[in-house]
Amino acid sequence: MFFFVLGFWTWELLAENPVPESISKAIPGEWKFYLAKGLHVSVYALLTLLAAWLPIPRVTFGLIVVGLLAHGIATEVGQSYTAKRTGKVEDVVLDWVGILAGLIVVEGWNYLKPRRYMH
Repeated sequence: MFFFVLGFWTWELLAENPVPESISKAIPGEWKFYLAKGLHVSVYALLTLLAAWLPIPRVTFGLIVVGLLAHGIATEVGQSYTAKRTGKVEDVVLDWVGILAGLIVVEGWNYLKPRRYMH
């Protein structure tokens, strides 16, 4: 699931028109900004959570998080080479806020889940 979401998100971030025109017209202008920025935060938070559920060692999870940080930068650079799109530092920051939010949820979950102690 992680790789599917990552692939789809990358595809949409680099698409010339990521939102179909029929949907775009139905969204009030002032909402478009907030929805777009909210997607940056929520999708990167989701990707972080999905990565945490992969059956991988903790160090590998850390490397994936670093990869997500780099992905945020790379897709914004890629957008600067895409017609009708612009890469923005603000979007990278929002991506990183989403990753941080995901890490907080993961750590909170790990803190709250029952621990099994050996006797």
